[in-house]
Amino acid sequence: MDLGKRLKQLRTEKHLSQETVAFELNVSRQAVAKWENNVSKPSTANLMAICDLYGISLDELISNKSDELSAEQTEPNKLKGKTAIVILSVVGGILLMLSVILTVWIKRMSVPDNIIGYADAPTAIFATSSPWFLYVLYMLVGIHVLTIITLLLKLKKK
Repeated sequence: MDLGKRLKQLRTEKHLSQETVAFELNVSRQAVAKWENNVSKPSTANLMAICDLYGISLDELISNKSDELSAEQTEPNKLKGKTAIVILSVVGGILLMLSVILTVWIKRMSVPDNIIGYADAPTAIFATSSPWFLYVLYMLVGIHVLTIITLLLKLKKK
C-alpha cells in the first residue's frame, strides 16, 4: 500500500476529516488531500506529526509489511469467529432439543394417566414443577444464544 492510501486509511479509521487533520498538523486541507492522492509527499516534520496524531511509529506508517501482516491476521480471525459461531450453534441446538425433550418427558411422567384425584373443597394447589436440571438447560441455551449474537455483532464490525 502506498503512503497516500495509508494516510487515508488511518484518517478514516480515526473518523477524522481532512480539515481536522489539517488543523491538527497546522497545514492546509489541500495539502492533506495532495498527500492522500499521492500528488505530493509530506515533509519529515509532517510525517512525525502524523505519527503522533495517529499514535503509530514512523516504521508502521511507511512500511508495507504491517499491512501484509494485518491482512494475514484478519483472515484467520474471521475464520475462527465463524467456526466458533457454528460450534456454538450446534451445541446450543443440541441443548435446546434436549431441554424440550426432557420437559415433555418429565411432564408426561409427573402424573400417571390412571390417577383420579379427590378434593372435598376448592384448593389452589398446582402440581406443576420442573426439575432443577431443566432450568440449568434453559439457562445454558440462553447463554448460547447471547454468545452467538455477540459473535455475530463482532464479525459485522470487522
